[in-house]
Order: sequence, then C-alpha cells, then structure tokens
Amino acid sequence: MEDPLSLEQCAGRLERRGFRSFVVPGLREAAEVMRGLVREFRPSSASYGDSMTLKAAGILDDLRSNPDIQFYDGFVPGMVREENGKSAARA
Repeated sequence: MEDPLSLEQCAGRLERRGFRSFVVPGLREAAEVMRGLVREFRPSSASYGDSMTLKAAGILDDLRSNPDIQFYDGFVPGMVREENGKSAARA
C-alpha cells in the first residue's frame, strides 16, 4: 500500500492536472479563500452539496445574502429528496 499523500502533495497533483487548489491552516482562512473566489468569478448562481464546512465558515450565508447570486438550496428541510436534487441541478 502506498504512503498517504500530504495535503501539499495532493494539491500539487491537482495543480499539475489543471485544477486550482489551496491548502490553508483553518476554517477562517478557507472562508477567506472562498470569498475571494466569489469576488473573482462573480457567479450568477450557486448551489452546494450539503457541506458542513461551508455552513460552519459562513459561506452559505454569504451566498444566500448576495443579491447578485441566485442561490439554489438543494437541502431545504421538509423538501423531498427528488425536489432537493432538482433545485441543486438548476445552479
């Protein structure tokens, strides 16, 4: 079995394959990276995959409250799974 990759090694492999990647020390720094990416790309719509990290970092609140972004919440309490999936797919 191979030795596990460090975060930096994994990020390097992603970068070599054309992906931007970021290794940060904590949640606050991850939130700042995400906010910077939203400013850079200025998306017109967004959704998410039920990420507890995005919730904890406050990114979901940022996206929901941004008047320039149509936010599709694919995880609305009380909505049946198929409707949640359709909402996320629209983003």
